[in-house]
Formats: sequence, C-alpha cells, structure tokens
Amino acid sequence: MNIGVDWSVYMLILLLTDYNDVDALDPCLSGNHDNLYSMEKRGPSYVMDSSPLCDRYITQGWYGTKGYLMSTSLPQLTNCGTLYPIWLNGEIPSAGQSAVLTACEVGFSSSCTKSYSIEVKNCVDIVVYKLRPADACNAAYCFGMCLVYMR
Repeated sequence: MNIGVDWSVYMLILLLTDYNDVDALDPCLSGNHDNLYSMEKRGPSYVMDSSPLCDRYITQGWYGTKGYLMSTSLPQLTNCGTLYPIWLNGEIPSAGQSAVLTACEVGFSSSCTKSYSIEVKNCVDIVVYKLRPADACNAAYCFGMCLVYMR
C-alpha cells in the first residue's frame, strides 16, 4: 500500500471541496466583511474629541460601510475623530468593479505622510474595503455619510 499516493488524493479532495467555494470568498456577501466601529465619528467634519479613534488594532480584512463612503477629499488634521485621518486618494470604482487604491494618512507636514494600498470593491448596494491596521494610534480611516449612493 502506498500511503503517499493515498495522502495526495485525500489532500486534493480536501482542497477541491473546502476552498472551491467562490461565495465564501466574495467580500460583498453578508458575513464576509466586518463593520467598522464609530462610523458617526469618522466624518471629515467631526473634530477629534477626548477619545480619538485608533485603527492600529483593527484586524486586516474586508470592512463594509453601508451608508458611508471613504473620504476621497483631503481631511484636516484632527478631523474624522482622530489626530491623523486616513483618506482615499482615488475614486471609488464603478458598480461591480474593484480596484487597488492608495489611502493616505494626513500628517503635520504632508497630506500623505504614510500610504496604505487597499482594495476597494463596489458591490452596488455597499462598498467594501480591504483595510489593514494603521501604523500608529490616533490614526483612523475617514468616512463620510452618503446620502445618495453612487452607482
């Protein structure tokens, strides 16, 4: 009996059944993305208060923001509920499309002191963002409320 061949067949079957489920990987589907906390404080006009937002400890992954879009305009330092707001230096892709864009962290000397490559997917009824943790505390992603959804 050749155990190596049996193990290979078993692994192939495991790979085909467990990881061939495309829906499990689609960040547009409910359950495949998380929600960011404190969306009401993330707006470009919200000035940092005594409890600044910190996205240093978020888990890297997909985040959905129904009713909100990541700010594509340069926010002021200390806005978006944090000292160093992170904004999207690019445009949200059109419906059904995705793109890798640059998110910029506002600093004292520049509108893009640090940059993060993030994937953005427009799922038609929600936009999802593959975010990574900020490099330091008092830096957070900036989102504005979306009154009319862009398609």
